[in-house]
Amino acid sequence: MAASLKDSPELLNSLQQELQAKSLMLAELELIIEDYEGERSKLLKELTALKERILDLAEGKEPQRKRE
Repeated sequence: MAASLKDSPELLNSLQQELQAKSLMLAELELIIEDYEGERSKLLKELTALKERILDLAEGKEPQRKRE
């Protein structure tokens, strides 16, 4: 038979603490994912630009200076 929450306030406190800890972990993970996605997008753009430069060179086009 399961104990009621009235009978075990320690269990309730423990579960609330675990919920808070897991919520914090989730929030931190979401920030990590957001940072990862930003870095991934940036790298994909850089890779695309490099591939375009390689193709231009292979086709004999003059290289263009990178704008900053």
